[in-house]
Amino acid sequence: MTLKERFAALQAALSKNVGYAVEFTIRGDNEFTLSAEGDRAAALKALISKVPGVTVTSSEYDQDIDYTCCFFTK
Repeated sequence: MTLKERFAALQAALSKNVGYAVEFTIRGDNEFTLSAEGDRAAALKALISKVPGVTVTSSEYDQDIDYTCCFFTK
């Protein structure tokens, strides 16, 4: 399995876990973002909190574009 396929599988598994499409972004060394359409801050934080050793640094919901981003580190 290629890295691209593994990344797509991870995104699909995360989306399946929460019940809607999420986007996973690698922002840098040990810095990541989960994002989704709608006001999903609580749900994304809950998903991230299930992973040991991960810290949510912030989350933002932008009402103008109806999109949530949750930033976290490992």
